[in-house]
Amino acid sequence: MILKNHTQHKGELFVQMKRQVPLQVSSQLPDFIEDEMPLQHQVFFSQLSYFVVATLDEFQRPWTSIIVGNAEEEDIVKIKKGSRMSIRAKLSVGDPFGNCFGELDNSIRYFAGLGIDFSNRRRNKVSGLINSSQYKNQFINLDIQTNESLGNCPKYITIRKLSYVERTPQLAIDSPNSTTLEPEETFHIHQASTIFISTRHISQDSDSDIGVNHRGGNPGFCRVYNENGQSYVVIPDYSGNRFYQSLGNVQSDRVAGLVIPNFQTGDMLYITGDAENLFDEQAEEIMPRVTLITRIRVTGHVFVKQGLNLKQEGSDQYSPYNPPIRHVKGEVYQSTHVENEQHIPSNQAKLWSVEKLTPLISKFTFKLEFPIKYQPGSYALFDFSEIIQKKYQHMNNLNPKSLNDDLIRTWTISSSPLIDETTETTKFESSNFISCTIKLVENGAVTPLLHSNVSELSLKLIGVGGNFTCFEKETNRVETPNMIWIAAGVGITPFLSMWSALQECKSNVKLSVLYSGRGSEAEFTKSFRNDERVSSLQVFDSTRHATHAENNYSIFNRRINSNDVAQALQGASNISNSEIPIIYLCGPPQFMNSIRNWLKELKYPENNIRTESFVF
Repeated sequence: MILKNHTQHKGELFVQMKRQVPLQVSSQLPDFIEDEMPLQHQVFFSQLSYFVVATLDEFQRPWTSIIVGNAEEEDIVKIKKGSRMSIRAKLSVGDPFGNCFGELDNSIRYFAGLGIDFSNRRRNKVSGLINSSQYKNQFINLDIQTNESLGNCPKYITIRKLSYVERTPQLAIDSPNSTTLEPEETFHIHQASTIFISTRHISQDSDSDIGVNHRGGNPGFCRVYNENGQSYVVIPDYSGNRFYQSLGNVQSDRVAGLVIPNFQTGDMLYITGDAENLFDEQAEEIMPRVTLITRIRVTGHVFVKQGLNLKQEGSDQYSPYNPPIRHVKGEVYQSTHVENEQHIPSNQAKLWSVEKLTPLISKFTFKLEFPIKYQPGSYALFDFSEIIQKKYQHMNNLNPKSLNDDLIRTWTISSSPLIDETTETTKFESSNFISCTIKLVENGAVTPLLHSNVSELSLKLIGVGGNFTCFEKETNRVETPNMIWIAAGVGITPFLSMWSALQECKSNVKLSVLYSGRGSEAEFTKSFRNDERVSSLQVFDSTRHATHAENNYSIFNRRINSNDVAQALQGASNISNSEIPIIYLCGPPQFMNSIRNWLKELKYPENNIRTESFVF
């Protein structure tokens, strides 16, 4: 057996240093790595019907693939002894992994493999050297000497049930030396919750190797953007074991290979490219709210439709550890229209007062170190990382989301900006005070601190922004006098700010308001009642025992439905026969999806609908 040095190399140590990992962590890795495959790994590998593999091509570029065996045929992975394994499998047409080998090749080359069982989230890594190989008529035969085996945790793996199916592969895109992804390839990446990444570390010492590992998240966690005719794939880093083997290889050798499967269609996308890690401000320039990303500049890609002989039965079960999707900056601008976001390098926000509105919701007013300018309906970003000490956790099944919590919170500013009354047109002034109406999240990391009446609380305000407002950006004039506001829960907070501004401006508008809330949340609508500018105020509370109506105000003991929306549209149209009302919509995703579907069924024009997005 060829022994390998398992100590961490300079690239891995650099990433650990940048991430402030304790020095003792790197010294622990050799204790977890086995020179020979442990017996449980041997049994695990030999029982798998699919296996992830990686090697280097003639240009030393990594390529990754998934080999699949028919359950009726012999095993695709055979263990000869603790440090020897062989692989025999049929590759799909166009699979670039096969093109790394000749018909009969006795040259020694690097190999990496990953055994993963999607039914139970188990995975184990192995790497070593290929003693001999043969690739002919799409069949690959490899004889492998292994020298490193390591088990991995189940975080971020999507549970899915897979079975063998023989597909008819079609080589759709064969561009092993192209730098630009096609739109269908980008779409493919943005649907994926599972990718596999291979990296290399080649040196003059005995620690040279390649590695392959799993990356997972919610569908679309991996993003693509194009710049100057060049495609880039961006992978955010999630909390892991802190060994940073893959990222350390990227840091030292700056190349990576990806295979991205679609288990529903069987489509396979293979990518190789130049890779780099971006930290802190550089990372956030590409992907806001992420402080470490791996960016791959595509240098080759192959897309094979129906190239994976596996089919998925049933739906995906995503990992509870998955963080929310983060978009690259260009995407954020396109989807949420936050071009006017102001990032504030240093602006301390001191908690000035707290007004309890309901048992779970309070209005928090902050005094700012420097005044800010914003429009009604804007949001504020607060950074709690300096006042809440977060300890590293490898796993936390009771609160899995906490592992990747950046302790940055985005809340709508529910107060109205100051208005300059000396001008004929509406002019919003800068303000040293802002208020946010915030709901207590039990067992949350941040809101329990706010709701505990902490005195002298001071934190960083790092940005404001948003275009969800009924006021035009440049002129501050009301966009339309005929509006329908639809909200649920704390989704009413931007409307509180807009309504306060409309009152102060003495704007001549006509509003229809539909609000879905529970219990004392109905009090949020108090300022709308008995105002002649509000033609209809309807509150829907399924926890109430009875319906109540008074003047323009009605509260129903049921959920909102499509008929309520249709009637609101009809009422608003009767008020203004010439102008189609603009709908402003804010609430939880499921609520907003329902409303949008109803509006679509009613054939309501899309360009007359405004929604608040919580991408941040």
